[in-house]
Amino acid sequence: INPDTWAGNLYQHRSFNAAAWTLGGNYKLNKNNAVYARYASGFDFGRRMWDHWGSRVTDIELAKLAFSEIGFRHNGDVVSGAITAFRSVNKSVPTAVGFVNEVVLLDNVAVGVEFQGTVYVSPNFNIGASGVIMNSKLTGASGEELGEDAEAVVGKIATRTPNIQLRL
Repeated sequence: INPDTWAGNLYQHRSFNAAAWTLGGNYKLNKNNAVYARYASGFDFGRRMWDHWGSRVTDIELAKLAFSEIGFRHNGDVVSGAITAFRSVNKSVPTAVGFVNEVVLLDNVAVGVEFQGTVYVSPNFNIGASGVIMNSKLTGASGEELGEDAEAVVGKIATRTPNIQLRL
């Protein structure tokens, strides 16, 4: 690691100016059921990234985020649960491709369904399940930006983003 480059850039003051907002609503259909929807726009603070040798700096500006969902919720005496359809867009996700010294900015778009439910077996015992099923893809970079590594990244799932998560 080059301490002059690394330390000098690590503590350099940077400022960002952006607004985040959410618009949402719930509508009660009857005593036990409701529908809801929400749209949110936000940002992820910019960051500074180093190459694998710790000496080359890439400045990442604010990443824009957008999230929308619509769902149905049931709250009964024996069964409760919710199901939500969502779409999430995270623009300008910094991505290192292969063993290169360049950080490429990609968009991560996820579309899916989230669910959770509980069955009340007795006053002292219930069984619950929840999960997410989604399709998440990296998009937005050209083959020229990524060189021969383009096929390895564009259209693929972002690291540590499973398409299916189930919990019991």
